[in-house]
Amino acid sequence: MKPENLESIYRLSPVQEGILFHALNEPESGLYVRHLVVELSGALETERLKDAWERLVVRHAVLRTSFHWQEVAHPVQVVSRKVALPWEETDWRGLSEEERQRSMAELLSADLARGFDLAEAPLLRLTLVRTGEESWELVWSFHHLI
Repeated sequence: MKPENLESIYRLSPVQEGILFHALNEPESGLYVRHLVVELSGALETERLKDAWERLVVRHAVLRTSFHWQEVAHPVQVVSRKVALPWEETDWRGLSEEERQRSMAELLSADLARGFDLAEAPLLRLTLVRTGEESWELVWSFHHLI
């Protein structure tokens, strides 16, 4: 991280230290990766939704936080001034309901396997899936440390 992008450094809480310990000892487990899937309906301006999420990241330091444990006396959380919001969009309008359900299960499974690099903020990503003319599913993936 460039020094000019450094906002703050904090020690971890005891709970965060425990989560970090387990996440590092079992990185393939995905135990601390969470998914929140929200169904949206109606006319959606995707750029405005993305902009709203970008504003949340700017406003809330925890969404710009990474964790560092190597070459330090105690693990720390580092808040960056700026981070890029990981955002993907996909269109499943041509899929049947069964295909959409299977595709969502595959998306969540692949996302879980992808995990997070805890030393790189942000520890979240978003995928917007268009399922119909006015229907969507927003997948918010995040690490429990945040």
